[in-house]
Amino acid sequence: TRTGNLEAKAGEKLTGGTNGAAVTGLQYQNYLDAIEPYYFNIMGYAGSDATIQQLLIQFTKRMRGATGAKFQLVIHGCENVDDEGVISLKNAVRDEGAQPGAAVYWLVGAEASCAVNASCTNKTYDGEYKINTKYSQTELERAMVSGMMMFHNVADSVSGDVVGKTNILSDINTFTSFSKKKNEDFSMNQVIRVLDQIAIDVARLFNKTYLGKEQNDEDGRTALWGDIVALHKEYQRVRAIQNFDPKDVPIPTQGEKKTDVLMNYSVQPTCCMERLYMTIEVA
Repeated sequence: TRTGNLEAKAGEKLTGGTNGAAVTGLQYQNYLDAIEPYYFNIMGYAGSDATIQQLLIQFTKRMRGATGAKFQLVIHGCENVDDEGVISLKNAVRDEGAQPGAAVYWLVGAEASCAVNASCTNKTYDGEYKINTKYSQTELERAMVSGMMMFHNVADSVSGDVVGKTNILSDINTFTSFSKKKNEDFSMNQVIRVLDQIAIDVARLFNKTYLGKEQNDEDGRTALWGDIVALHKEYQRVRAIQNFDPKDVPIPTQGEKKTDVLMNYSVQPTCCMERLYMTIEVA
């Protein structure tokens, strides 16, 4: 048994250790192989190695598209990714000796902890790094159009705050190839959070209660319908979705095989306010 008084110390540096060898691409691949079976919301990489970035991007696309995994990747400075599963931060940090993408660490935590009925838009950065926010309004707009997430400086000179805070400009991902089938909504991370949560919850419900347990007949499919409707009522209660009406959701049907269940319906994710347009009539 050891005795003694503990003293609180801030910023104490470790001594006597040595740095390991640089992490290789093979080690990143081993990590991806190991993490694949697990559930998580966000994966992050703060480095600038283009090969590693592409490895993680392709892993994310494959997992979301082929296996049904629902998570997003946060990386730094990677342009033209064009995928709702990837968030790319443009701002670099200004701290001497820090890697330019070090703010990714904070952003990973912010995105992972963001609720299904919330957005990271206008969230204030409270990390330890100094982030470069010296961008003009035109540069900020161009970055957003190209699918890059941006921090910007928000001051309130009316109240005397001319220094301002570092806030997220808009909680967006890299998806930019909008179409009628897949519109701008899919570039909003709040929308992706809602859709991913629905996919996760319905899959867990089906696997736990219906897979191999419930008969694929009218009674069984009606029970499944009722449970899925109950989930969506809860989403609407917490304002994650809107305009949901159970009458608009048809009862699931049997697919081509006797074991298949088909269900088609629409959902309207709710988004936080970002822009205010006013027309004032002077009487």
